[in-house]
Amino acid sequence: MIFITVIEPRGREIYVNGVYSRPLGPTPTVVVLEPGSHIFQTLTPRPERLVDFEGEVLDVPEMGSEQIDLSAVIPPHPRDE
Repeated sequence: MIFITVIEPRGREIYVNGVYSRPLGPTPTVVVLEPGSHIFQTLTPRPERLVDFEGEVLDVPEMGSEQIDLSAVIPPHPRDE
């Protein structure tokens, strides 16, 4: 297991690795995942649901931890589904 703390943007639901059916959050929050690399995103409100913030952790080892702030995506882009 790894422990990723997502701080910014505050008060937003986050999505991990393109799984948009299960939001996590609201931020700030700690997400427990399998070791490795993971992508974190937030979405704009319905109906558009575009990716507006995004961040990534790379090769986090077993029992590792990281803290990240997501960066704004300008312009927001469609989700990869």
